[in-house]
Amino acid sequence: MAETRADLKPLLFGSSISVGGSLTTTTEVGNFPGLPEGVDGPVLMDDMRAQA
Repeated sequence: MAETRADLKPLLFGSSISVGGSLTTTTEVGNFPGLPEGVDGPVLMDDMRAQA
């Protein structure tokens, strides 16, 4: 398991129906902070899930 900040144990809640919501079907998110070139919605959700 990855090292966490302050030795916390983050928990990610999701649904088997639609984890990630509408971002999983969005082709490009052009206004996400830190990603000025934009990013595909599914890629962003995978990265957020991995970071969590």
